[in-house]
Amino acid sequence: MLSPLVQERGYELWALETKKQGSRLHLIVYIDSPRGISLDDCEDVSKHLDPFLEENDLIKGSYNLEVSSPGLERVLVKPSHFQRFVGEKVKIKVNSLRYNRKNISGVIEKADEKTVTILDSEGKSHSLFYNEITRARLWYPFIPGNKEVEH
Repeated sequence: MLSPLVQERGYELWALETKKQGSRLHLIVYIDSPRGISLDDCEDVSKHLDPFLEENDLIKGSYNLEVSSPGLERVLVKPSHFQRFVGEKVKIKVNSLRYNRKNISGVIEKADEKTVTILDSEGKSHSLFYNEITRARLWYPFIPGNKEVEH
């Protein structure tokens, strides 16, 4: 329901995240665009979404709305996200042991509507169905504190 509203403002709805903070719900709306996202962009979308959420009573109880950029080490959620970042490094957590591991890191080799294939540092390919992935995030070694995933 929020995607068309975000698109009206000229952005892509990248992902939604909810967190419980005390008795309040924290709704985070991640937006993106080819030109990047500024603080003014986030404010614009927030001012557009807030009345819609209030008028339609979509969230029961009190909540905080945050609109943000997905950032450099963005979470990958949809098949189109993986397809867009073929050739980039990624860290993936899977929901059950796969290839004798729960964490897989490497380069996105290919991605289609059902699966993504990751080429790890040992040259092994790992094909995963999207429903096996608990969390996937772009990964850049130049960011301080980043380490390779232990296998």
